[in-house]
Amino acid sequence: MMTSSILVVTDTTESVEFRLIQLLGGNDPTSSFVLTCEDCISTANAPRLLQTVLDYPPAWNVLFQLDCQNTSRIVDGKVISDGESLGVFTLLVSLLDRISDPIESSLFGRKLAIVIESYTGRETDDIETYKKILFLSYLFNQRTSAKDKCWFLGRIFYIAGHSSVEEVQLSLLPGHETLFGKMLECSHLTGLIENEFIRNKDQEGGLDSDDMRLLFHLAAEAMGYVVDLCKSKAETMNKKMLLAVKHRQIYLLKILNTYSEISQVDEVAIIAAKNAAIGAIRDPLTLYTEQNGMMVFPPIMSLKSDPVTSSLYILLKIFQEGKLEDFHSFVSQNGSTLSSLNLNTIDCTRNIRLLSLCSLSSEYDEISYDVIMDTLQVSHHEVENWVFAAVSSGLISAKIDQLKQVVIVERCTVRRFGPQQWKVLQNQLCSWKKTVNSVINVLKQQ
Repeated sequence: MMTSSILVVTDTTESVEFRLIQLLGGNDPTSSFVLTCEDCISTANAPRLLQTVLDYPPAWNVLFQLDCQNTSRIVDGKVISDGESLGVFTLLVSLLDRISDPIESSLFGRKLAIVIESYTGRETDDIETYKKILFLSYLFNQRTSAKDKCWFLGRIFYIAGHSSVEEVQLSLLPGHETLFGKMLECSHLTGLIENEFIRNKDQEGGLDSDDMRLLFHLAAEAMGYVVDLCKSKAETMNKKMLLAVKHRQIYLLKILNTYSEISQVDEVAIIAAKNAAIGAIRDPLTLYTEQNGMMVFPPIMSLKSDPVTSSLYILLKIFQEGKLEDFHSFVSQNGSTLSSLNLNTIDCTRNIRLLSLCSLSSEYDEISYDVIMDTLQVSHHEVENWVFAAVSSGLISAKIDQLKQVVIVERCTVRRFGPQQWKVLQNQLCSWKKTVNSVINVLKQQ
């Protein structure tokens, strides 16, 4: 941990605090700010001292303007500072440990973060952004409360995502070899929440649904900004854009999964449900496993009862359970819905054909070319291409018998598991039972 050469002049903590206040007060020993702070130090009143600093904007001007010639920066995805500002901020954060009440200490930690986040001064955007992330990262590392860590991490995502500094936004890109890029990998962030945060419980317990929901919301929002940046450079960053889109969809689904009842659904849930539904319709294949079954999420179910979003709900249900004929019927009755949702009709038609073939594969062990032609509404010479596409997408595993003009299904992904699927499974088990009994009888005879 870096300390400030300006502040560390004696061996006593109290002297260091007096020097800290003198520095933040512009070295004016007669100012009301300095006198009030000195009284707080003398009476060991850490909460009042912190509040006084928080309420004094010139102190934050001093903090942010320190070492502007030797600024914070991002190196290999980490925020680095060679100057005095982190040393000064370290002393401020140490005051949190002087507050005996953990709830009050947590409150002041968040107040510090809010003042940092809202600060605007004379520095350039990149210097301010780097310092804000530096300070919040230090708070994240120093605080032990799982709730505080989750909250500070969310604010870091927010600042980086809203930054006008391209380098900072790109540092959020999953797969990018940066600290935040690694943090925003869905498996890493989920593991952090499930293992470190929840296991590292404070006196109030681990994280609750509200904590995780807020973090996932800010992660999804940050990914949205990364997607927009990659789109503006589509020629060179198309693959990275697709990766960001994928992670944004994952975090939207995780937001929805934090709601257990429709009565809990709020505005945040509705917005997340809309965006997740559109994402699942636009690309139902990349995250097929994660998106399969999303119809049971309370925020998604709430879309059905709202006239504004009911058509979106119907369309999502078609892509979750329906076939091509259902899609064509929807389009004929709701012609403007696709364009209003910025959905491409050609892409949607291709995806629903693949999903229709997947549904057929769950219904039959062998599918004739004629049935595929009728279901997918394609010509005879296109059948094999659609089978190859379904196999390459991972939806089915099958073989083609060109002589018999049938597709032999070996394995398929189940889109919906209801009474009909239970009946199919029962028939398969009965068939396997007969086969096993036949083998046993042959062995007995031999």
